Amino acid sequence: MASAKHFHIDEVAPAVWAEFLSNAVGATIFSDADWVQDAALASGGTPRLLGAWDGDHLVAGVAGVYRRTADRTQPQKGHRAPGGTLG
Repeated sequence: MASAKHFHIDEVAPAVWAEFLSNAVGATIFSDADWVQDAALASGGTPRLLGAWDGDHLVAGVAGVYRRTADRTQPQKGHRAPGGTLG
């Protein structure tokens, strides 16, 4: 289990995301940063690549499109990247 001292959730750069997916069993086109970007453009949302980090090691992630509605942000259809879970 990750130590709370070193564990954090943060944005993932597309190049880092691509490297993570290249080693993830079961990754699909829907995990790809370009697909998420295209889905965001088509839906008027914002692409998000979030990762669970153990220190500087990306151990899990989730990709999705978010849209701001009224006073809250709601996730749109997203895809959890293979290789781990957040939580």
